[in-house]
Amino acid sequence: MFTVGGRNVYPAEIESALSAHSDVLSCLVVGVPDDDLGHVPYALVQAATSLTAEALHAFLAERLSAYKALRTIEFVDRPCATTSLRDWASTRDLRTLTLAHRACTCTNRGGAGSGVSVTELSSGVGS
Repeated sequence: MFTVGGRNVYPAEIESALSAHSDVLSCLVVGVPDDDLGHVPYALVQAATSLTAEALHAFLAERLSAYKALRTIEFVDRPCATTSLRDWASTRDLRTLTLAHRACTCTNRGGAGSGVSVTELSSGVGS
């Protein structure tokens, strides 16, 4: 759990909404620091097709409250969902890598093609 502007946000709720989209193969949501709101949702998404961030934002707008809206969607090529407690360390590491990625790259944070990919950064995570 993380807070957005003082409100509790559960990553699993956002992941469930993302997973309801037929083109989402796997996803992972973490809260990343934000100067104004404390944290904001950041999603890693493995898509089956050339899904766009705009399409996902529109899809989620019908399913989630505005404060739970994803601020950033990063498309990845490998599965990113955690399926058990043993993957907790991998989730924590992915959050750390996401923060590093966010800090050192990205003029385009809306989708694919944003500098160094999270896939490249996390190639050894969970191995």
